[in-house]
Amino acid sequence: MADEESASARREAFRRSLNWYGDRLHEWMARPGAHEQPPADAIAWFAHESLNVRASLRAAAEAREDRLVVRIAESLYGLIFYRAHWEEMEAVKALAVEAARRVGDAPAELGSLIHLAEARRLLGRGAEAPPLYERALEVVRSMDDPGKEAWVLTHFGDFQCDLDQPERALDRYAEAQAIYRGRDDTAGEIWLAAHIADAYGQLGRYADAARVLEDAMAVSERRGDRDEIVWCAWHLALAYDGLGRFADAEAVLRPAVAFHREIENEAGLATMLCILGGVHRHAGRPSDARRAYSEALDLLVKIDAPTRVTEVRQILADLSGED
Repeated sequence: MADEESASARREAFRRSLNWYGDRLHEWMARPGAHEQPPADAIAWFAHESLNVRASLRAAAEAREDRLVVRIAESLYGLIFYRAHWEEMEAVKALAVEAARRVGDAPAELGSLIHLAEARRLLGRGAEAPPLYERALEVVRSMDDPGKEAWVLTHFGDFQCDLDQPERALDRYAEAQAIYRGRDDTAGEIWLAAHIADAYGQLGRYADAARVLEDAMAVSERRGDRDEIVWCAWHLALAYDGLGRFADAEAVLRPAVAFHREIENEAGLATMLCILGGVHRHAGRPSDARRAYSEALDLLVKIDAPTRVTEVRQILADLSGED
């Protein structure tokens, strides 16, 4: 092409390629619930095409095709998260933050900032995250969107938990909770309850964690929202595990495991099985723990989540001496 086509023709061909990727990804990831559970055909396609997509995205950033960078990066989030490829998420979202800022797309910059901070947090580089969260709060407050502000505050609290600052996290969560209550946003409060409970758990206040989640679970059951019920259930299992109520932990976790099997969410099922394995292990049932962790490992290998594969293999190695 460099020998036979003009610079403008090459540029247009490049844009057509980027638009093709953008259209294809958007078609899949705009489906309801796709970011939580990507379509199977999208997962299979991305397993083969991820290197090409990322190379195209880098080239687009270098060429200042900023709106296309933003569009493609937004659709990639669910697929990258599903595979638990945090290095890949960091690279993609770093490009998206800069592109969104250059074109003045505040919502896109906000989302990419949070995802970039999340990736660096998961990569063990939490010290790099505070400026990203502070910038995210600046952006969201310029948007005058209280719901989004509560979402940012919640993620900021999660980061502070990762820095072993659960008291500060609870302050952030309290700000978010005030916003959700002021907006009569029950779904937001239920989502937030699990984060509050996790902070209590980090402080060793498992009874408080269980109380918050039992209240949220009761509301979810009255609403008849299965996703909310499962969300509360697996976090409640962690609280019961901390209290030594292993039978109760297993009882509330069992429907969450079944739910993820039913919807064929392999990444989510692996998480549920790891929690179940932890409950069995703490209850002194190493053989049951190995069975749960082994199934989780098979799923994580299948979806190509190397960081989590390493973690679970280490747990299984440790369990070999616990009979």
